[in-house]
Amino acid sequence: MTSSTTRPEPIALGTIAKNRIFKIPLYQRNYAWTEEEVRTLLDDLWDSYQAERPHYYLGSIVVQQPRDSESLEVVDGQQRLTTIRLMDLLFKLTDNSTDEKSNDSEWLQFEGRPESDEMLTMLRKEKRAGENNLSDEKKHIFRAWRVIADWKSEHEIEDDQHNSFIGYARDSVSLFLIHLPQNTDLNHYFEIMNNRGEQLEHHEILKAKLLNAVRTNDSDKYHAAALIWDACADMNGYVVENLKKRGITPPEYLDVNFHEKINPDNKETDGNDNAISLKDILEKTDKAGSASFETTIEDSTSYTSRFRSIVNFPNFLLIALYLYVMEQYSQTSRKSGDSESRKKYPALDDKRLIEHFKTYLVDSKKLDNSENAWGFVCAILKYRQLFDTYVIKREELQEGPNDSRWSLKHWHNDSDNPTTNTFDKDNDKLVAILSMLHVSHPSQSHKNWLVAVLRWLTLQQPDHQTIDADDYIKHLERLAATIGARIVNSGEVDIWEEIIEGHNLDSTKPLSQTNIGKSKHIDKGTRTPRYLFHWLDYLIWKRIKFDDSAHGTVELALSNSNLKTKAREFRFTIRSSVEHFQPRNPDEGKVYRGGWSDENIDCFGNLCLVHSSFNSSLSNKTPKEKAVYVEDQKKLVSLVLAEMVSRRDKTEGWTTEQAEIHRSKMVELMQSEIEAQLRGNDHCSD
Repeated sequence: MTSSTTRPEPIALGTIAKNRIFKIPLYQRNYAWTEEEVRTLLDDLWDSYQAERPHYYLGSIVVQQPRDSESLEVVDGQQRLTTIRLMDLLFKLTDNSTDEKSNDSEWLQFEGRPESDEMLTMLRKEKRAGENNLSDEKKHIFRAWRVIADWKSEHEIEDDQHNSFIGYARDSVSLFLIHLPQNTDLNHYFEIMNNRGEQLEHHEILKAKLLNAVRTNDSDKYHAAALIWDACADMNGYVVENLKKRGITPPEYLDVNFHEKINPDNKETDGNDNAISLKDILEKTDKAGSASFETTIEDSTSYTSRFRSIVNFPNFLLIALYLYVMEQYSQTSRKSGDSESRKKYPALDDKRLIEHFKTYLVDSKKLDNSENAWGFVCAILKYRQLFDTYVIKREELQEGPNDSRWSLKHWHNDSDNPTTNTFDKDNDKLVAILSMLHVSHPSQSHKNWLVAVLRWLTLQQPDHQTIDADDYIKHLERLAATIGARIVNSGEVDIWEEIIEGHNLDSTKPLSQTNIGKSKHIDKGTRTPRYLFHWLDYLIWKRIKFDDSAHGTVELALSNSNLKTKAREFRFTIRSSVEHFQPRNPDEGKVYRGGWSDENIDCFGNLCLVHSSFNSSLSNKTPKEKAVYVEDQKKLVSLVLAEMVSRRDKTEGWTTEQAEIHRSKMVELMQSEIEAQLRGNDHCSD
């Protein structure tokens, strides 16, 4: 196919490989997408499918067809295209996927990179590979494939050509294929693209809309809103520090009259109060925000730059909008549980950021636009303060660039050490349960649990009182149990609005109806809900760390294990692979599955949650080999796995009877936590 135009050509995923061979040239970098980037693409696709949108576009691929060549050289979009090819291998999306094992079926090729070609061939022909034996070039491709495989399992997508999701991806999801003319000077093309820079992001457009609404009635508020917005937009570090960078020393608690406290030197006006363009607003905001930057506290800037937020600004804006809308409607005649009222809440989908704000705020006829916009900007600051003080961050340590930990700290005015633990007591327990909730919902979007946490924090601070650590732990543990009960009963959290509103945290309905041992959702092998393993890791950690008495009848093998010390130092990390302790597919030449049926293999007592790298390198090893690996590691990857290793009989090995005992102990641990929540026992203290 040749073309002399750059006009985009929409191509459905199901036909992308029809009569096309894409070749990634040598000047392009190796495949490098991270798990987060791969999952974001998959989550976006799933959201579109769930919303039944008639069309969904995955972006564009820029290609050029060299003379005397049948292949299309990928000029831009090679990372996305490689990910789509990996999706194709697992979902069988394209028209030629039925003959994947033939030698001439590869529609994506790498120029001068035989290892990348070999990796695709191995995956296409379903050859097993241990990650430890792969080069870095191959590892990146294999890890992305493993992420997609895990995601597929999590969403219970079967290998069925009639599967509705696969059908949607084949027929309704498209790419724009942009053909560059053959005589295009690629050096000039890349120079133009680099000079053009990035387009305004949705949150920048939203910023302009809101500031324009604020400025309509009050130019002073306009400048204050610009400063607040910019301070909140930098999600890393602390908002108090960001305000100080702009020459503002904030009061202990900021209110709606904050604009009166703005440093006059930071205010710059041109005497024109009329609405101005996007560009003018953004440029003026930049000037206002940077006026006093050089007079700020440089030492604390370098210190707090080590803190990383668990959510980006566009998604934090949606969380803030959700909370703000709840506050507004809580003052009306909303009735709890009314299905129509739930429609008033925005979905936590940053792709619909502008749409939601247009519906709920900017063009809303329910409230005056100017006051509504100003009130929301102040609300962002309130929620950001609560977030900075009571929600974990990722803290990079000085020991090395790859050394980091979860921390729960707040800002205080000490130039030598500007942050300190938020709570003197139980801070580590709060870090543990907050990090558990985060890693079990790692996507940037749809952080409903965070909305529930911030909603509770907001309701606890009507008079800006300090949050009590014991009360906070009780709420988080009840939230965790409620999520677990929902998942056990339904396989998913079906109605987040009720949890966020607190109805199900104040009643016993979802908890009292829960019988975990009889649930049809826990013995499903790799399709078992991941959240249950994260939750169990927290319950085991709390029991081992604090000798927690709430589960006194549950005997843990870890309590008398040489792994107990490591268990006390357990840290939550993002994991996505459900691992069978007794493997389903033994390594070639090893026969040790005698007595293990498929039902035994997929039993909850034979499962744990690990990193994809652990799964790829040890998945088919014996329980003994896995136990040796776990005992040799400095840190434990899973406390459920450590419990199985500790329970395993070193003489008889890992048997179906031991798996059933382990299952009963884990079920009892979760069930006793739910019963403790029903009783309302105060079991949060040491």
